[in-house]
Amino acid sequence: MSRCTSIRKKKRKVCIGDMRDVIKLKARSITAPLFNTVDFDEDFEEIPSLPEEVLSLVETVSGVVLFDGVNTETPITHYIYVMYNPLITAEVWIEFENKRIDIVRVEDLDERHEFLKLFCNDQGLISKEASKQ
Repeated sequence: MSRCTSIRKKKRKVCIGDMRDVIKLKARSITAPLFNTVDFDEDFEEIPSLPEEVLSLVETVSGVVLFDGVNTETPITHYIYVMYNPLITAEVWIEFENKRIDIVRVEDLDERHEFLKLFCNDQGLISKEASKQ
C-alpha cells in the first residue's frame, strides 16, 4: 500500500506597503516605414481600460535570463510586482523613471489573482536625444 505525502507549497508574499514605486502602463503602436526608408515609428499611448499610473514594487536584477520555447534568450533586468489585473499582459509596456521597460512574461503569483510578477527587460531611455558631455 502506498503512503500519501503532502506537498507543502511555499507561499510567496508581497506586501501592499512595499509598493511605493509609480509606473505608467502604455500600449505600443508601430507605424510602417514610408516608401524607401527602413525606419518605423513607435508611439506609446495610454490604455483606456487600464489605469495610467499603478503602484508597484520594482526590483532590479542581474544575471537572469529567460528562455522561451525556441531557445531564445531574453535578459531580465527587473521584476515588477503589481496588484492583479487580467488586462496586464506581455503586450503592455511600462514607463518608469524616464525608462521604457518591456514586459517579457507575466506570472500570477501562486495563482491567487492577488499579485502579478512581471519579468521585464529595460529598453532604454524614453527620450531619444544624445546626451551632451
